[in-house]
Amino acid sequence: MPEGWSFNPWALSPWAADPERDAARDQARMGGGQVAPQLADVLQPAVPLKDPDDYDPLDWFTRLSGDWPTVPNVIPADKQVRGRDFETVRSWINRSLAKDQQRTSIECFHYAKYQMDVARCDISGPPALDSDSILAIREYRQPGGGTLPELQLMAAVRAAIYIRDALVAGTPVMIGIKIAGYEPEPNNIWKTPYVIATDHFVVVVGTGVEDGKPYVDIFDYRHSFTESDRLFLTPLMIFESEEAGFRMIEMRRSYPRPAADSP
Repeated sequence: MPEGWSFNPWALSPWAADPERDAARDQARMGGGQVAPQLADVLQPAVPLKDPDDYDPLDWFTRLSGDWPTVPNVIPADKQVRGRDFETVRSWINRSLAKDQQRTSIECFHYAKYQMDVARCDISGPPALDSDSILAIREYRQPGGGTLPELQLMAAVRAAIYIRDALVAGTPVMIGIKIAGYEPEPNNIWKTPYVIATDHFVVVVGTGVEDGKPYVDIFDYRHSFTESDRLFLTPLMIFESEEAGFRMIEMRRSYPRPAADSP
């Protein structure tokens, strides 16, 4: 791991039934799925294969990069929510609030949540309160100031697999990101021993591969979508954009609504 990082491969992972993991383990333990081994192979000393239980971030990155799909933007241009839609978004948010709680201002979270609603999807709640959400990176406050990030490996793996599969199915995914240099640091509002470092929300709308590197396309209400709005999956199993200073912290699960439902 790079300097200034902590690495926890098990946190936030009940390690329950997992098709991706189980398939990888079975393939490894069965010699790559070979139906009938050659006699010469049987007579040779066995070559130890790495158990998926022992995969590190690079192992998972290599595995997932091998067949990463390409999916065009799943939200058409006329369904994209932008900053100019302020009044529409605020009215939609206030519909569910009591009169004494009506909002006069709205945040990026509200735009992203409304974008998911326009795409006919509900979302899971904050990762500290909803087990359907995924927190890929925790941060811990340090005695001398600042925070120490800790990668939750299996959480990051599950998030990457979920985002990939959701987009293949035509479903967008809402994620929380951290913006480099943004001040102040988010407050630890859920009373956890770690900090949820999300300070901006966007919606993942597509995916593909560039120069052998998997990426996801994101839509940010602050400007019109362009193909350059991308987060690349790094060998550390982190979605980030060095150019924009974005890093994915959390993922909210999507719950598509039947077409018959009213918006």
